[in-house]
Amino acid sequence: MDEENIYSMFDISAKQQEKIIFRHQHAPEGINLSDTDPTEHRIDEESLSLVYDGGVLKPLQTRNGISFIQNKYLSPLEDVIDMVQLYERETPQGMTYIVAKTGLFVAAVIMPYNVINEKFVYHLSALARQCSRALAEKKIDRPATEAIDKTQYRINVDESTGEIINFPGETEAEQ
Repeated sequence: MDEENIYSMFDISAKQQEKIIFRHQHAPEGINLSDTDPTEHRIDEESLSLVYDGGVLKPLQTRNGISFIQNKYLSPLEDVIDMVQLYERETPQGMTYIVAKTGLFVAAVIMPYNVINEKFVYHLSALARQCSRALAEKKIDRPATEAIDKTQYRINVDESTGEIINFPGETEAEQ
């Protein structure tokens, strides 16, 4: 299969083709490029991404713990990103790799980015501590900042009829 066949098969636009680089080599041993794999497990994507060391990383919770992929490897799929689902697979040697599928078809194989080291964990821990402090401060400050605005009124409405029961400032006797 050549590049033109792949472009046609996956309906890759000319704009997307400009972003694709083909390297012709054999797949690493144990990498299954077929559309199905008995070791495959769907990954629930987190909404969190982080920028680290010049790249955008997407954390993925796999069966073996956390893995990170670089978002740039999903960019050729940006036109169909709403349909992309990520799956983890394992080689016979137990190495985890990620497969991006559009529907039932494999669209990309992405190797996890080896970013986890002491420096990385230190920076994430420091960020988590800062976020915890900011949240605690927010909880302490909340009662003062959420004072009742005297210009706002609540209109009481009968839920069954939708009828206004009383207007703001109106007492029961004025009705």
